[in-house]
Amino acid sequence: MNSTSQISELEKVRNLVAQIKKGSLPKKEERELDLAILERFECWNSYFRVMESILSSNSSSLSDYVKLAKVSARYLENVSTAAAICSKLIKNLRVSFTSFKQEILLQIIEHDDFRAETLILQTVVDVFAELPDRIACLERLAMLFEKKTHNETLLHQVNEKLLSIDPKNLKALKYFKLIFSQNNEWQEVIRILRIMMESASHPTELFRVAQELAGVYLYQLDMPHEAIELLERYCTESPLDTSTILYDAYERLTNWEGCIRVLRDSLISLDNDLDRSILHYKIASLHEYLGDYEAAKDNFQKAAKLWPTFLEPIEGLINLNLHKQRWEDVLYWLRYLAGKSKDKSLCEQIKDAVKRLEDSMFTHSPSRIQ
Repeated sequence: MNSTSQISELEKVRNLVAQIKKGSLPKKEERELDLAILERFECWNSYFRVMESILSSNSSSLSDYVKLAKVSARYLENVSTAAAICSKLIKNLRVSFTSFKQEILLQIIEHDDFRAETLILQTVVDVFAELPDRIACLERLAMLFEKKTHNETLLHQVNEKLLSIDPKNLKALKYFKLIFSQNNEWQEVIRILRIMMESASHPTELFRVAQELAGVYLYQLDMPHEAIELLERYCTESPLDTSTILYDAYERLTNWEGCIRVLRDSLISLDNDLDRSILHYKIASLHEYLGDYEAAKDNFQKAAKLWPTFLEPIEGLINLNLHKQRWEDVLYWLRYLAGKSKDKSLCEQIKDAVKRLEDSMFTHSPSRIQ
C-alpha cells in the first residue's frame, strides 16, 4: 500500500469514527467494509457502537454475535463481555449447547483457552432453554475444572448444581462417591451407590455397582449379611467375579458351608490345573475342619492329581490318615511325598518316618485306598 492510499484510508477511518460519534451509523450496504476498516485500525469504541446497534435490531444474525464476542475475547481480552454477548446469542437465537460448543465457541476463543471457556460457560449455562443442554454444559464445566484448570472448589460447586437439576446424573454421583470415600463417609457412599443402582441402564452396570456396594458393606462397615444379600439378589447372573467378596463374607460369619459353596462354584470357571488344585485343597481343608473326612480325602486327592508338585494336599492326606489311623495309607502318601519333594533334608526325614512306621506295623503291604 503506497503512502497516498494510506493517507486516504486514515482519512476515511477518521471520518467514519467522527460520523459514528455523532450517531450516524454506516449504511447496511457499506457496513461490512466499514467494520473491516474499524477492526484493522482497532477503533474498538466505534466498532462496538456499530455492532451493538446491529444486535439491538431485528436483523442481527449469528455471525454478528460471533464477531462482537470474538473481538471482545481475543483482541480486547475481555472475556466477561464476550460471555455476556454469548448469553444474548443463546437466548435470542435459541442455540443448543452442542451447536454452541462445536460450531460457535471455537470461533470466539483461542483453541485450548480453557480459562476463557470456563468463564463463558459459567455465564451461559442457565440461559439454555432445554434441561439436557444445561446438563451437558455443566458436565463440560466439571471436566474442565477437574482436568484442565484444576479448580477443586468450582468443580464441587458444579457437581452440586448438576445433582440439583439432575439427581441421577452419573458423572456427578461418581464424583461425590469418590469424595465421600476419601472422607470415610460410608453411609453417604452407600446412599450414592443405591441411587446409581436404581438408575443403572444396563445389567452389567447394575452388577458392577451392586458388587461395589457389597464390598463397602463388608470391608468398610463389617456387615457381611448385607453384602451376601446384595450379591445373591443382584449378581447371580453377573459375568463379574464376586467370589472373593462372597467368600470373605461367609468367612466372617464362620459359615464354612457357605465358603465351600463359593469355592465349588468358582471351580466351574477355572481351566488352569494349578488354580483348580488350590481350590480343591481349600475345599478339602474346610471339610476336614468340619469333620467330613471322606469329602476332605476326595478333594485332597483331586488337588494332588491336578498338580503333583503341590505338596500341601499330600500333607493333608497324610494328616487325615494319621487321624483315622489308616497306617497303610499313611505309608503310601509318605512315600509319594518323598518322591515329589525336592528338599533332600525333608526326604531323609520322611524316609526315617516310613521306616519307623513300618517297624511298628504287623504288616508291610501298603495299599492305596481308592
